[in-house]
Amino acid sequence: MKNSKTNACITFEQGLPGYENLKYFSLDQPYKEYPFFSLDSLDHKDISFIIINPFQFNKKYEFNLPAFAKEYLDFQDLSHLAVFTIVNCHNGLNNATINLKAPIVINSENKKGIQIVLEGQFNIKEPLQNFLRTEV
Repeated sequence: MKNSKTNACITFEQGLPGYENLKYFSLDQPYKEYPFFSLDSLDHKDISFIIINPFQFNKKYEFNLPAFAKEYLDFQDLSHLAVFTIVNCHNGLNNATINLKAPIVINSENKKGIQIVLEGQFNIKEPLQNFLRTEV
């Protein structure tokens, strides 16, 4: 397997919920043939998240970006935004869940990122297999 990296440094001025003191992360896609990315803290070497682009699997997942996030991300075009969800695979990939309630949104132009907590019906521990099975 080829190990390729995107290795972009992303600034989260507010940190991530539960990790507010961590501001700088590296975004990598270690294996291009797999849909998983890693979001690795540059402030604390032991903090890393597995993330995926939810739209790659499910076109029905949608939300409105809150005004404060739009202002912070300071984007000119929606194509500059990348959206990811955190994958929790502590119990193995067959039992993995994704956090649809708190997506990570990154502006690829200015390298700013923010994790937003959405109101409504989204599940914090949506089974990954259920999400992948939803009709697109």
